[in-house]
Amino acid sequence: MRVLFIQDNGINESLALCELSALLKAHGHETAVLLEREERDLEAAIEAFDPDWFLIPCSILAHTWALGMARRIRARFPGRPVIFGGTHPTFYPEIVESPDIDAIIVGEAEGAALDICEALARGDDFADIPNVWLMRDGQVVRNEKRPLLAPLDDIPLPDRGMYFRYPYLRVFGWKKFMSGRGCYHSCAYCYNPKIRESYHGLGVYVRRKSPERAVAEVLWMKQNANLKIAHFSDDLFISDEDWAEEFSERYRREIGGVPFTCNATVDLVREKSVAALARAGCRAVAIGIETGDETLRRMIMKKDITDDQIRNAAALLKKHGVMVVTFNMIGNPGETMESAFRTMELNAEIGADCARLTFGIPLPRTRYADYAVDIGVLAPDDAERLPDITDIAAAGPHPIFKTDHARELINLYYLFRLGVARPGLIPLIKKAVRCPFPLVFKPFSLNMFLVEKRMFNLGWFEGFRYYLHVGSPDRRTTNFVFLI
Repeated sequence: MRVLFIQDNGINESLALCELSALLKAHGHETAVLLEREERDLEAAIEAFDPDWFLIPCSILAHTWALGMARRIRARFPGRPVIFGGTHPTFYPEIVESPDIDAIIVGEAEGAALDICEALARGDDFADIPNVWLMRDGQVVRNEKRPLLAPLDDIPLPDRGMYFRYPYLRVFGWKKFMSGRGCYHSCAYCYNPKIRESYHGLGVYVRRKSPERAVAEVLWMKQNANLKIAHFSDDLFISDEDWAEEFSERYRREIGGVPFTCNATVDLVREKSVAALARAGCRAVAIGIETGDETLRRMIMKKDITDDQIRNAAALLKKHGVMVVTFNMIGNPGETMESAFRTMELNAEIGADCARLTFGIPLPRTRYADYAVDIGVLAPDDAERLPDITDIAAAGPHPIFKTDHARELINLYYLFRLGVARPGLIPLIKKAVRCPFPLVFKPFSLNMFLVEKRMFNLGWFEGFRYYLHVGSPDRRTTNFVFLI
């Protein structure tokens, strides 16, 4: 079988899609990925590959693009199944009722996609395949999930080369990786608790690759592409101190000279792990602050870390020469402007080297969304309204929850990083956010590119070339590393 993946933009390069492609190829199937933004004649490229079926990664709040692409495909290539996978079908499986698609894959896609290939090769229907939902006679067929994929080392090395159809992705020096799947935290705004709950009794949710396997994936990239810095995107990279030590030693010995960054949670930033990472060349660790309002963070967002823990984690990282990246959200339900300002102030206080900022997003059926409904800042039918919400990339940065301070929050979004880098300007920023013309401050957000360039040691031309291809970072929607 020939399976074609179609995505909008190279900024959404999917690690899970690479692993799925490798698995399908190992079983004798052919795969390819096409990026709409890069193809002058997408239909001609599709005809050249001549797929038997299409698999479209469909992310939360990027579904409008995916549905439009499905309509386009069905009009030109009738009779070939168009199937969605990813976060939107997993959280909002009602999208299966759309007449533009044939089926969806809910949860991990590997087993379902392989079974679909084998069913189609036999000339059979795929109506009873685990993880697959589809419409039959006006009714939704909801197949049960299969057990979680394990052990992860059994998956062939990811097919990273499929993206090298587009040379800029081969030569761009920053490459991301993942060493595991799942997270045991229960943050109210996150997708992990809901997915973990849906897989209850179907295996261990948090799984890790061996240190040897994690390093092997980086080594392949070093040997086959331009690799200046690696980033590990999974949630719990340093959850196991012994794993972190073994990984660090292998990385230093086998990869040497290529710095890396990783994600972690504040509670996992410990002396032993940080010291090991630093010895291996870790350049930065990203931690989630989310909000500077400790009560909001702990009671509403269910991220049970204190301001002091954040301060201590940042201090420990800096002690070992590791830069601090933070994840932050504004426009949260129940948030005041003072709470939002406190987020900027806490980042400035800990000396965050790079502060990343988004607006709060109500993922369907999470406690975060439920709380927003309870206090009246989100309509009760939010899940049903989700298909009517404009894609993030098209809408631009804005608060999704009802607020009397939308203009001020948009202004703060543009000025946030300036305040973190220049704390002395924070009093002025608190006044400036009342300006009625938010776009006046948009140029200040460009400072982010300078910060990221310094952190990832990328050249001006290299960064500019990548930007010309992918556009604004707001177009990134593939942030969930083990769903396609």
